[in-house]
Amino acid sequence: MKKIIKYVCMVIVAGLLISKAMEAYEDYERKESQREQLAHRDPSKSIGGKMVRDIIENYNDEIQPGDDAEPLLGEPYTDVDGGEWIFAESLNGGTQVTFKKNGSRTFTLEKIGTGVYNTYYTDKYASAGYIIRMIDEGRAIEVQQGKGERKKKAIFKTAASGL
Repeated sequence: MKKIIKYVCMVIVAGLLISKAMEAYEDYERKESQREQLAHRDPSKSIGGKMVRDIIENYNDEIQPGDDAEPLLGEPYTDVDGGEWIFAESLNGGTQVTFKKNGSRTFTLEKIGTGVYNTYYTDKYASAGYIIRMIDEGRAIEVQQGKGERKKKAIFKTAASGL
């Protein structure tokens, strides 16, 4: 009976040792395949690489200065599609703009260059994505939305604009 117990214990110990050896071999194979995949990976196609490329492209996207003019307050700037921008004084002393097209959205303006303004949501300091550039001595504006190849531009004019 002691011999049977002894052999059973030896089989169990041998099984545990074989199991540990198999686990170590599988870990080694997994690490080797990961090293091989990392060696052939293109970092520019990863999410982080795309984010870095977008930041570099946006940084190099130069904004041309606008006319040295202030926007006309209370005067609607309209485009051919029916969109409308109206500038007004903000309660906190700055300038705000309301964009009306399929609803109404109000943004706070921040001057970022000569005749160029960035738009921010009024309740939080996050960019709304619109860059407004004064043209035609302040009687028209060029609104840019997006960066790089996704950039869209539109011209909005007042009734007094010569464009």
